[in-house]
Amino acid sequence: ACHRSPQPGGDRRPFPRPEPIFIDQDARPFSLLLTYLRGGGINLLESDVPLARQVMLQAQFFGVEGFLRVVKARAYRHNFPDFNGSDDDALRNFDRDYDGLDESIADGVLPGAYFRPMPDHVVINAAGTTFETSTRTLPARSAYLDS
Repeated sequence: ACHRSPQPGGDRRPFPRPEPIFIDQDARPFSLLLTYLRGGGINLLESDVPLARQVMLQAQFFGVEGFLRVVKARAYRHNFPDFNGSDDDALRNFDRDYDGLDESIADGVLPGAYFRPMPDHVVINAAGTTFETSTRTLPARSAYLDS
């Protein structure tokens, strides 16, 4: 099938219809991303953590930065309820403290922190420098602590 320019007096030469794009992804997580892209709502359920994890990873794969910004900023605010900075600050802090999405999922921070604060959140002050982490990830990140 061919289409013609809708503009009066426009180019009347036919041009081919673009080929459809096939996306080979799991339907459930992808449908939640489409819902976000269509209306901006994030519909992750705490009762389905594996699905929430898949949606976050697909958002990263497809570069849906707006979705990831909301997830990371919300998770950071849940873990640090006294934080009063902007969403951009929360996002930067999240990536700094948790090394981005992949590491935060591997370390068990996400998707749980998106829904509620982490119960094992730890703040350490060492020689005037504040470190924030969880009791699960601290031994993995420090040669001085055992699990």
